Amino acid sequence: MAHSSDTVQYDFALADAGHLLDMFDSEKEATLKAGDLPKGTAMLDNAIRRFGVALTFKPSDPNALRGLARAYRRKAEWDQDEKLKAQYWQKAMDALSQIIARDPRAALALYNRACYKNLAGEKVEAVMKDLDEAIQIQDALREFARNDPDFSSIKMTQAFIQAIDKSS
Repeated sequence: MAHSSDTVQYDFALADAGHLLDMFDSEKEATLKAGDLPKGTAMLDNAIRRFGVALTFKPSDPNALRGLARAYRRKAEWDQDEKLKAQYWQKAMDALSQIIARDPRAALALYNRACYKNLAGEKVEAVMKDLDEAIQIQDALREFARNDPDFSSIKMTQAFIQAIDKSS
């Protein structure tokens, strides 16, 4: 970045977006209970916009891309429209794919993309490809995956059991 004002604007946008996601997470249950879906949608849309602003200053910043992926995940889980859910899952995975394209050894991005693929209903083989790669890069993710509720729908598959039970 050429200008310090750009750095300040980037930092502010990233912090603001993260704050909006944290606020959504802390208010999600109350918002749902009150039936105020538009409030949750507005918080997520604002977070997505703010991550977009941060990315205008640093287009391939992994922190902003990870945050954007997280915001789209929340949006996919929040929205009631199945067609939109699929689009949000894809956008979340696309953000993580940008990180992986720049750093093929980005274990957490691979791991999270495996989670998102599974939650989006992709085939076990596609999920396991990313999860296996993530574990090969960072073996500690094996134990994390064992207990991760994002993988609950595939925990009993042979591919998942083999990946998790492999000795390092």
